[in-house]
Amino acid sequence: ANAAQHQQVYFELRRAIRKEDFEKALKISTELQESVPHDNDVVKCRCVSLIHLGRFKDALPIMKDREELAFERAYCHYRLNQGETALKIIRSTASSGALPEGMQHLEAQLLYQMNRGSEAAD
Repeated sequence: ANAAQHQQVYFELRRAIRKEDFEKALKISTELQESVPHDNDVVKCRCVSLIHLGRFKDALPIMKDREELAFERAYCHYRLNQGETALKIIRSTASSGALPEGMQHLEAQLLYQMNRGSEAAD
C-alpha cells in the first residue's frame, strides 16, 4: 500500500474509534497490524477494541510483553476473574514509579473484590 492509502486506513481507524464502532476498528486494526506489526498505536487500538467487545481472552496474547499496555493487560485479567495475575501486573508497574490514576483505581477495585480492602488504603 502506498502512503496515501495508508493514511486513508489510519483515518478510517480513527473515525471508527471516535464513533465507538469497535467491530470496525478491530477489523481495520487487525489488517493494519499485518502490514505495520510494530506500530504501538495500532496494537493498542486492536486491544482496546477487543476489550470494548468483551473479548478479554483474545486481547491478552496481543498485549503479551508490551509494557505500555500494562493497564489493559491487568484490566483483562481482572475481567476474567484472575485477580492475582492482575495485581502482579499492577505491582510490577508500580515498582518502576508512581502508578497512574487508572491503575490505582483498578488496584483498589481488585483488592476490595478479593476481600483485601485494607491493602487498598496503603
